[in-house]
Amino acid sequence: MSHWNARSAILLTRHGKLPAIARPLEQLGLTVTCDSSFDTDRLGTFTREIERFAGQRETALEKAKIASEQGENRIGLGSEGAFGGGLFCINLEIVCLFDQKHGLTLYGEHAAPFGLEQASVSSVEELKRFMDRCPTGQGLVMRPEHAGHPDIHKGLHHQHEINTRFRALRGNSASDRFSSNTTFAHIILQVEWPTLALLQKISEPKWKACVPVVFCPASG
Repeated sequence: MSHWNARSAILLTRHGKLPAIARPLEQLGLTVTCDSSFDTDRLGTFTREIERFAGQRETALEKAKIASEQGENRIGLGSEGAFGGGLFCINLEIVCLFDQKHGLTLYGEHAAPFGLEQASVSSVEELKRFMDRCPTGQGLVMRPEHAGHPDIHKGLHHQHEINTRFRALRGNSASDRFSSNTTFAHIILQVEWPTLALLQKISEPKWKACVPVVFCPASG
């Protein structure tokens, strides 16, 4: 029987990542549930309205540690994404598993080119043309186009909702133009890949051997 069999882990998220992370880990016999009571955006957001004050790995681990306090089995999961690159945008996603009982920390990582569509729009007609060229199913992020503006809307999908948000932003802002980009659905899809990498690492013999040891060292 696997060390993980019949145990449960808590994933800290408010962003719908549970299915993409839970499915691969079911192969271990590990049941993953979601805790949305903690606002993970307090630790930083990928849209940068809240800056991340720790590194990407450290932030994923912090989320996993907070999650581990919520369940009996003391296993927590946290994920954190980042974007970078020059000519091509790269999305790096990290999933961290923290087993408090055995002092075990494991990471799964995946980096891939990121198909980011971005535009500055000033009318509903421009917004519709932008949406027409975006991949189906992607979520929209919308905000007034000036640095530091706190009014931001994420995960918008339906045209009516998008138009309503746009008109509200235009009515409440001194800005004439608004930034729109499509990101959110892509991130949810991407987070399954680092989970698969985590699954592979957990399945390695060296981790199976060290799991029962109380003082098993953390590893990257």
